[in-house]
Amino acid sequence: MGELRDRILAKYKAQNRLNAVMIEVTHRCPCSCIHCYIPDNPPPELTLEEFKILFSQLKEEGVFDLGFTGGEPFIRKDMWDILKAASKEGFFLTVLSTGLLWKKKDIARLKKVGVQAVEISLLGGRAETHDSIMKFPGAFEHLKKTIPLLAKEGIGVVLKTTLLRENYRELPLMEELARELKVEYAALVNVSSRLDGDNSPRDHALGAEELKEIPMKYIVGQESLSSCHNQAYLTCNAGKIFGSITPEGDVLPCLMFRRPVGNIRKQTLKEIWHDDPDPYLIDLREMKDEDVEECYSCSRRDFCPRCPAMVYLDTGDIKKKSPNACRMAEVISGIGESAETAAKQDLNRSKAP
Repeated sequence: MGELRDRILAKYKAQNRLNAVMIEVTHRCPCSCIHCYIPDNPPPELTLEEFKILFSQLKEEGVFDLGFTGGEPFIRKDMWDILKAASKEGFFLTVLSTGLLWKKKDIARLKKVGVQAVEISLLGGRAETHDSIMKFPGAFEHLKKTIPLLAKEGIGVVLKTTLLRENYRELPLMEELARELKVEYAALVNVSSRLDGDNSPRDHALGAEELKEIPMKYIVGQESLSSCHNQAYLTCNAGKIFGSITPEGDVLPCLMFRRPVGNIRKQTLKEIWHDDPDPYLIDLREMKDEDVEECYSCSRRDFCPRCPAMVYLDTGDIKKKSPNACRMAEVISGIGESAETAAKQDLNRSKAP
């Protein structure tokens, strides 16, 4: 199955054809998470009728994976109608949500409208931590009650954590909670500035000493450094087979790559993605790893968590190095080299007569 999917994705990539799209339906949210990248100035949102037109265009493009995020998607009163309209087009539907606006009856409703997977934020192993980061009292207990209901309906669930200074020591508790609830768990360490340039979310990012306490798989996305060669993503599939759409209809190369290449209120998706692509989109598709000169031959590239979209957020230029990724690579390389040296020493000792 994996081989077949790889062949399909290769074909999509050769045609710069969209396979997966993430839609921000709103920037409004009942929470005020301390690390959120979305500022408090929600833009005008696409209407239900505009979404119906968009879904038809996405189907024509051949999109398979369609995700909805926010803000909190279900703060929109018409979110259920949006999901119904998307479901009719046959997409694999994923929703990224806090889950806080769902009542018990809504869980079965998710299944009925065709949602196959849900990703929910878990920001602490204890109620006081999770609730204080989200700034929403009762959020943790609501999550614990909601997850089993989702699993019972056969909806895939992933609990996702952004590791911060305020919660990283509770990582074992969060992993254990996911095991108890029998759902997948994922964590990441990247924290970005807000879209309006406010750097305050970075105040909560892990420092060098704290990173040393985090399992390598959550830093570099691999169980060990031995499989992390050329870890830094100098180019990626954003703008090729991945794309995103903002609440006001701007088309982006990906969710975190906040450089509009068109707007679906002014052009069709086909015109934006294929017929008359923005010159920036063309450059993005033609860019090679070696075009990122500062990073291409870097000695710490195997240890670098560089993401092109995050580089654009940080610097405005995808070909530049990321100061944040450079700092992390320095720390990770030290951790990794020490770990690999220790492993070799253990192996040599075990072979000794």
